[in-house]
Amino acid sequence: MFKNYKSYIITFGTEFTIMVLTFLIYRIANQKLSDIGFSEYNIFRRTNSLILPLLMIGLGVAVPRFVSMDSKRNTFFLTGIIWISISSIIILLTILIGIDFFSFFFYGDIDYKVHIILIGFLVMTFGFHSIIYGFLRGKHKLYFSNIIQVINIGFIPFFVFFITEKVVEIIFLNFILMFSSCIIVSIIILFKFKIKFVKNDFINDSKILLKFGLPRVIGDFALLALLSLPTYIILNLNKNLIFAGDIAYGITLLNLFGAFFSPLSIVLLPEISKFLINKDFNIIKKRFRTFFIVSLLITLILYLIFFFFTDFILTFLLGDNYNISIIKFSQIILSASFGYVLYIILRSFLDAIYFKANNSINLLIILMIYLTLVFIGKNFKFTIDYYLYSYVISLSLLGLITLYQTNIAIKKLK
Repeated sequence: MFKNYKSYIITFGTEFTIMVLTFLIYRIANQKLSDIGFSEYNIFRRTNSLILPLLMIGLGVAVPRFVSMDSKRNTFFLTGIIWISISSIIILLTILIGIDFFSFFFYGDIDYKVHIILIGFLVMTFGFHSIIYGFLRGKHKLYFSNIIQVINIGFIPFFVFFITEKVVEIIFLNFILMFSSCIIVSIIILFKFKIKFVKNDFINDSKILLKFGLPRVIGDFALLALLSLPTYIILNLNKNLIFAGDIAYGITLLNLFGAFFSPLSIVLLPEISKFLINKDFNIIKKRFRTFFIVSLLITLILYLIFFFFTDFILTFLLGDNYNISIIKFSQIILSASFGYVLYIILRSFLDAIYFKANNSINLLIILMIYLTLVFIGKNFKFTIDYYLYSYVISLSLLGLITLYQTNIAIKKLK
């Protein structure tokens, strides 16, 4: 039993640990930071997530997919690291050139320049981590990959709160510690798998990875835009950093719903790719039916628990001194969890079955729908609730479209 589902059990354990640490991080942040500081921290996390897909240029999906399909081709790792380095330079230069604009857009004030620059460096480090994690996932190194994941994504962000209570220093320390971790692990991987730079390998790997990954950049960015825009829209329309921070926290809770199911997505992509090569179509169909039904049932239970015990849960997560507006905002935002979870679970099926970037197309369509609803709301000067319900409708449509396309794709497998 354990052997058959070892990858799921270990990855679930890792992601559950990270989820618990994330709950603790936000509780500590709410306790230690001021109202403004807590909102700054929430916005920092959202901004980091928004920029990351642009930097990743689709390699977060491409590397584990192709490594799992050709386990002897270790050069994908070094190729991924080189392209992330190139992408990082472009992102950092863009941030430096437009620092006033980005500072005002993300924080509503040009006095946050240092925050934005440090976020740029931290995003670069997340890019290196994603290549490391993706490569190890593709190699099916369960223990090694999950240890790195829990250290970089869980323990380091948790640890820094015991060193400082200033948001700018929190971002800086996250960058230094994670960057050091990535350097050490990268050296281990290079020696362990005897990876050396060969020009022809780099060119061939680049063609494979970028041809698959680049079309997915728009989709990756569209997803993170959907998970970030409500914060910046409210910040720019209402000029209220506190409300924006509260909405950012509500989206963080939505992300945690997704994080609960992300181990399935993490394991499914390389697993389904392997099943396709071996023509184990019945196993793929069984995975689809089981994960679809179970994920929706669990989501319903989790949402109802949160809805009826919101005050108790938020007190547990944040302490007694949280902003009262978080209750209403989070209840509305979490009603989008059904569509979001469907997308999280099923996207790996589409990425594994199709070379075409179907998920990216779907995400772009949904983002356009959401922005259209926002434009309508701005013209008619609707309240904050309108923007949040527009968000819920958009993510629900995303889930339904993904479900429909996955069902069609799996029926065609013969």
